[in-house]
Amino acid sequence: MEVSASERSEIWKLYELYGYRAVETDDEYMIFSLENVMYPAVDILIFDENTQKHLSKKGEYSEKCYGVHVTMYEGLQSVEEYLFKGFFRVERVAEQLEMNYSRYAEKQMNIYSRDKSEYRYIPIPYTVEANFKSYHDHNSLVDSIFQNMQGDKPVLIIIEAAAGYGKTSTAYELIHQYTTRKPDVRPFFMELAKDRTASNFRYLLLSQMEQQFDILLKNDVVLQNIRQGRIPLIIDGFDELLSADLDNGGVNADFKEVETMLSTISELLTDRSKVVLTTRKTAIFSGESFIDWYYERIDSSFTFDIIRYQLGAPSLHDWLDARRRKAFGERNIGSSIANPVLMGYLRYINDLEFDEIIQDPYLLTDKFFSFMLKREIERQDLPFSVAEQFRILRRLAALFGGFRISSDARKSVKEALLELNRELIDQKAVTKDADSIANTLTNHALLDRKGNENIGFLNDFIFGTLFMHSVVSDDEDMLDYYKETSYPFLEKAIQAAAVADATDRSLFYERLQTFCKLSMSLRFWAGVKLKGAVQGSYRGESFDAGSLYNPVERCHFAEGFGNCITECSFTNIVFKQCHFNFEQIEGCTFINCRFEDCTKDGTTLQCEFYNCTELPDQHFMDYAPETAQEQEYNEDMLRRDILLSFIKVNGHTRRMRMISKLRDDFASRDVKFSFKKTFNSLCTDGCFYCDGDKAYLSAEGQKQLNLLQTNICS
Repeated sequence: MEVSASERSEIWKLYELYGYRAVETDDEYMIFSLENVMYPAVDILIFDENTQKHLSKKGEYSEKCYGVHVTMYEGLQSVEEYLFKGFFRVERVAEQLEMNYSRYAEKQMNIYSRDKSEYRYIPIPYTVEANFKSYHDHNSLVDSIFQNMQGDKPVLIIIEAAAGYGKTSTAYELIHQYTTRKPDVRPFFMELAKDRTASNFRYLLLSQMEQQFDILLKNDVVLQNIRQGRIPLIIDGFDELLSADLDNGGVNADFKEVETMLSTISELLTDRSKVVLTTRKTAIFSGESFIDWYYERIDSSFTFDIIRYQLGAPSLHDWLDARRRKAFGERNIGSSIANPVLMGYLRYINDLEFDEIIQDPYLLTDKFFSFMLKREIERQDLPFSVAEQFRILRRLAALFGGFRISSDARKSVKEALLELNRELIDQKAVTKDADSIANTLTNHALLDRKGNENIGFLNDFIFGTLFMHSVVSDDEDMLDYYKETSYPFLEKAIQAAAVADATDRSLFYERLQTFCKLSMSLRFWAGVKLKGAVQGSYRGESFDAGSLYNPVERCHFAEGFGNCITECSFTNIVFKQCHFNFEQIEGCTFINCRFEDCTKDGTTLQCEFYNCTELPDQHFMDYAPETAQEQEYNEDMLRRDILLSFIKVNGHTRRMRMISKLRDDFASRDVKFSFKKTFNSLCTDGCFYCDGDKAYLSAEGQKQLNLLQTNICS
């Protein structure tokens, strides 16, 4: 095989990247040596399978105690694959990743006293969009993600879900798929909840590389193979790096901090790279700043795709058998327990326990914790009752919330347990000393090792429930911790408290207002999740993504004196069995929302609805009749102007627009014809892909624009 000088140069660069140096070259072979190892090695790369010329060189280096490997050259790609598999020990790493997956499965099943062989990844409902355009995918979630990671184009995949709704289990399942279906790759799995050794993402990335890859491999080699797609990068818990000030629940959160992290990631998104981020739901990835950030890169030298998955609540159908589904369906409370931890408990308990729970499902959480805490008394010979264990752990949850930490060093957790519960532990120190008892508590089944030997709570639901109970209890000495607890931790507690009984929900809501610092977004969601109604007045606020549904009674909007909602926007929210008092709702905007079995007082005409849907024959949204004045305006010109606003100044490149901002732009013009009516008409005609507040010009929209411009000009 004839190999050109430029190709030889590329071979040289590849070997140099892995630490080799070229020692000899010939028309028929190239020889590279690796010296910085305990047993030096030589690679002889031959270009002619009929040559014997290299044999003397093989003997020569063998006599010098080099390990000699002879390889037939079959192209640059084969050299890359040979070096990658050898240095990254792909097969051995796959075995290690499978062991990690097995340990994860064992940990999940330990919760329910089941063998790890019974672990199953339960399907999760999801929606997906590619480059901000929604589309339907009938594959399972993991299969869909896996398929989107197989192409030649670089891809950034974002997986968003509420706290405790399957992000980490999905990441582990994705790793499992790679080790079983793509053995020629070496996934790089970063669990940020387990490692916060650096606050800067770039340094954290480099730190994780040094921990997970061979010491002989330079970072440049790892980064090169990430870019080539041989090392898919999976980052679990991206939100762990978001500050409390940044992610405050509003859609206009400051983008600067996350932009730095994303810019580091975008540097890897070249060639065939695949990067996956899991994060709790945040306004960041649906905001205009993120969209602008993406298109600025697409317009320059970057060519990567963004695929965004939003995970829904778990389904009774997927978790429970037919008998148990029917039992919950008859009581019409399935949605209120849509939590993976509780679903898992209901899946694995015996029929007798299940039939007891179904009599009063709002005691489900208490039953789950009682089950776990009773088991700990036997498993670890704990000298504490169920109530005493619960008190110990809820106080630890309050401390974690106050210090805004997901985990801490084992020694620090033990000291905290002693300090927070000194009197109780001293009382039990009969056969064991207090220090030994505290050490045993750090091994509690509701706690978990989080990497670097840190200890944290087993999952977000357990933390959230314990924190909630601390707030509603008489732990008066914990008040300072409640005041310092930030948005992500309070969100977890509100999410967990939504399945508590009515008394605890109501008390938790009242104490949240008194002792915690709540953003307007958290106040809103706390009201509807815990009280079943919007509490207080809101002006100029934005609320994004979620569902409002109370299976016992309708969720009420703006009921009661002073509960006014003015000039607020609601995006991507499902309203189910809600009652709206539009006499106290003024100038609000609903974008991409769905209304199911909703009722109202007053008319919706003073509010605006964009790309919203309702059940057939519901007639929830009112439509203003056309007036003579409106008909005087040239509708074609308005349609053209709206469509043109989706074209960049270069005159041909399509761009994303935020519907709310576009509405404001047209409101500032002297337009007599209804922008709302025209925009919705264009949506009906298929001119836009819409997702929440985002709209993107479709091919049909481009066609309509061209036709309108031709007709108007003529």
